[in-house]
Amino acid sequence: MKYSEEKFRNAFETSPDSININRLSDGLYIDVNSGFLSIMGYDREEIIGKTSIELNIWADTTDRDRLLSGLRSNGIVENLEARFISKSGEIKNGLMSAKILEIEGELFILSITRDITSWIDASLALKRSEEKYRGIFENIRDVFYEASLEREILEVSPSIEILSRGQYKPEDVIGKNLADFYQDPQSRNALIETLLKKGTASDFILMLVNKDKSVIPCSVSASIRSDSNTGHKWIVGSLRDISERIAAEKEQENLENQLRQTQKMESIGRLAGGIAHDFNNMLGVILGQSEMILQDENIPQKLVAEIHDIRNAAIKSSELTRQLLGFARQQTIVPKIINLNSVVENMMKMIKRIIGEDIELIWIPEKNLSRIKIDPTQIDQVLANLCVNSRDAIKGNGTLTIKTSNCLVTADYESKNIHSKKGNYAVLTIQDNGIGMEKSILENIFEPFFTTKSPGEGTGLGLSTVYGIVKQNEGFIDLHSEKGKGTTFSIFFPVCNSVDSVKSKTVDEISELKTGHETILLVEDDVSILKMTTKMLEKFGYEVIPFNSPVQCLEKINSIKKIDLLITDVIMPGMNGKELVQKLNKIIPDLKNIFISGYTANIIENRGILDDDVCFLQKPFSSSELYDLIKKVLKN
Repeated sequence: MKYSEEKFRNAFETSPDSININRLSDGLYIDVNSGFLSIMGYDREEIIGKTSIELNIWADTTDRDRLLSGLRSNGIVENLEARFISKSGEIKNGLMSAKILEIEGELFILSITRDITSWIDASLALKRSEEKYRGIFENIRDVFYEASLEREILEVSPSIEILSRGQYKPEDVIGKNLADFYQDPQSRNALIETLLKKGTASDFILMLVNKDKSVIPCSVSASIRSDSNTGHKWIVGSLRDISERIAAEKEQENLENQLRQTQKMESIGRLAGGIAHDFNNMLGVILGQSEMILQDENIPQKLVAEIHDIRNAAIKSSELTRQLLGFARQQTIVPKIINLNSVVENMMKMIKRIIGEDIELIWIPEKNLSRIKIDPTQIDQVLANLCVNSRDAIKGNGTLTIKTSNCLVTADYESKNIHSKKGNYAVLTIQDNGIGMEKSILENIFEPFFTTKSPGEGTGLGLSTVYGIVKQNEGFIDLHSEKGKGTTFSIFFPVCNSVDSVKSKTVDEISELKTGHETILLVEDDVSILKMTTKMLEKFGYEVIPFNSPVQCLEKINSIKKIDLLITDVIMPGMNGKELVQKLNKIIPDLKNIFISGYTANIIENRGILDDDVCFLQKPFSSSELYDLIKKVLKN
């Protein structure tokens, strides 16, 4: 046994070919030989424990799909030509053979690949040297024939065997009628009528019917010839296989449809974002004015409840616009420490509307759920996308279960799941009893534009968006699905043990906190927001210097003796808020500032997430939110 192991090891290590062993269950590299390292340019420690997908080894992932398909069907693949990407980025051509082995009860893939790059290069060089003769030989790919006016085939070139994929030879065709081989009588008759009328016909698209009833699209051209001595007439024609041309045209059409769909979604997103932004400004005035009225001691008591209703309606409406901005991808992502249960519960009414009455919705929250740090609107996006997919997967009546739980991911779990990382997580699970998915679908499920839905029913972007959100927040997804047995998405968000340092205050508490004495420079192009925010700040006790344009602010800044804080809108005519801050910092170094906006259009954000040193307040905001943030900024 030891001798056999040594013999295998010697052969493994000394072979100039690339040899690698991968675990079948997850594709991880278990062992590679020196030939692999030499050909691909990696060090051993860069390979072991990773997958070919992680290392971007496949130049064309369909080669990997063909390999796995062959292994699943036969347990072995031989002489598979594939292209690989070395560490340096060089494309390598390989001739690959692989086999599934069982070692100590576990299945592995043993792959041996011979580098044939030099051979391929030599072949290409030979091919280039023969290009000047290609024109002569290309016509051989066409089929040439002669037929009588009664359409009996008299002669046909040997290339009929190539065009028919080996199903016809000349002797199978000669003596038969042309009509026997063309599928569509209408197109066939149009060709003959044109030929008899004009004596020639060019580029007629006809379908050649093969022996197995499959069809091959062909471009057919023909002309009538005559013998000047005898007056005898016959037909001379040619057929050219245009399968690739037809496929390319369909692919082009498909790409154009995808482009139109993407442009449509972008247009909808811009429209939704613009509407939500303008609506947020109006809500800001409603929310701010209602809070200031409630702080007025002279307000008639009989109006208090009604004004509270107005304020609460504005708050709920602002949450809807924030969701709309999130779907339009125009909202700044502001991570907060949240209880996942609260966010899910706030979405329950919307989820019920999404899935309809035929589907039972079950909500199972973990009582002592750990807190996480994430933008709540991203949870809304995740829930909406997954619940829509579950609804579509359930035919008729069904059940959708949403639950939360705490989970400790161990090192053992991490070793078996390459996308996971050990630690404590809060888990959001969405489970349905729908039609489920096959394994081949699961392999591509998170790829952009991949969809199993019919054309026009889905963009293929929902799950890729979910995946992006989860990865952005350092989580991972565990997906289980089986044909006919439903689907379960378990989304792991890392636990956040810190707590928010700022506690929000009620309207009644805010009314008692008029302790501000600093001078605040306020720049806002929307006059109604400017007036409302000025009144709000003055009620807090601050001295406010308002401007409705950044240009006006810069013109008069030198006449202002003292400024403790700048509050500025982000999107304004002539100059954005970030540019204003940069210009003011040259005049007043280290000026503290707060940005306010309905959306930021990527001006102050970094990859969609605000930096820790940027203070941002999303419109519409309450007086308590504004007060808390001002106190926090001035204190630092």
